[in-house]
Amino acid sequence: MVRTTRLQREALLRVFSRNDPKPEHPMNVKAWWRRYRAFRRTALPGWECIMIRWCGMWLGIEHDGYTHS
Repeated sequence: MVRTTRLQREALLRVFSRNDPKPEHPMNVKAWWRRYRAFRRTALPGWECIMIRWCGMWLGIEHDGYTHS
């Protein structure tokens, strides 16, 4: 797993939540959290950022959380 900053992890959560919003019922949160952690593990190191594959494109997330395609 790639080392990330807190701002990068928050940006990853925002990107993940676009397709898979957090469930309201507490019984479903555990499974949602496992899917998010699996998504986070797919991040690859890039040059000065981390790269994540999302919806058929690559997103770069800078150290300050700025996300770009």
